[in-house]
Amino acid sequence: MDVRMLSASSVFGALSAALTFVPSLRFPILPYLRFEVAELPVMVGTFIYGPIPGTISSFAYWIILNFIGEFQPYGPFMKFLSVLGMILGSWMGFVLAKKLKLPSALGLGLIFSLAASIRIILMSVLNYVMLLILMPSLLDYAAESLCGSLGLKFQSSLDAMIPIVIFTGVFNLIHTILSIIPAYSIVRVVFYKRKMPNMKAPWISLIMAGS
Repeated sequence: MDVRMLSASSVFGALSAALTFVPSLRFPILPYLRFEVAELPVMVGTFIYGPIPGTISSFAYWIILNFIGEFQPYGPFMKFLSVLGMILGSWMGFVLAKKLKLPSALGLGLIFSLAASIRIILMSVLNYVMLLILMPSLLDYAAESLCGSLGLKFQSSLDAMIPIVIFTGVFNLIHTILSIIPAYSIVRVVFYKRKMPNMKAPWISLIMAGS
């Protein structure tokens, strides 16, 4: 990895951290979960430079969030792992699509599916651990939120754990859509629609070719 790529990775991570100040949309069922545009620069960087620079961007994002983020230190760490899950899934999808020589549409679908799946599985497990062990008070709040938004009733907060994990998965699926599709669109427009011959082809160019 050259210095330029390392610098770009750090810039994307810092940009993501800066975008945390942009107003976010709360997930109405579990209001402590938020849809943020902050993940977008990291995924753009991943699609341009690849998974390793993308991971560096997400690491820089995490470091900064430890000073400005919510629910420290757990919140920034969970955000870091959620983005890392998408990067890992995108890389796995890319490798499989290349190996299987899939058409661009199927390759992109595989990238998205694995990015979403890895993120959902990872965050569901981690949310279970966090709510049950690390932040049990947040479990009570989550249970109350479900009762208020959906009209559900639970004998105890622990009884709400499975619905909480399910809706956390729904949130992460939606957030994956909001992070990956715009990021891909930005890279496609910049490198292909604008025809920038002096710039190195993006990492995801093999999947984009012919799309």
